[in-house]
Amino acid sequence: MRRVAWVGFLLVVAFFFLSMGQGALAEDVWRIGTIYPLTGPLSKNGIKNFDGVKIAT
Repeated sequence: MRRVAWVGFLLVVAFFFLSMGQGALAEDVWRIGTIYPLTGPLSKNGIKNFDGVKIAT
């Protein structure tokens, strides 16, 4: 029984590390979207200043 638990633990750890490595293998990461600050000229009330600005993704 102890061996089965050990093998299961090793499988979970191996799966975790293999799944973490897949993000590093991606060649192109596309991040689409804009994060607006809560204060300042680009906040939600000052969004009119942001109109017409082209965002390069």
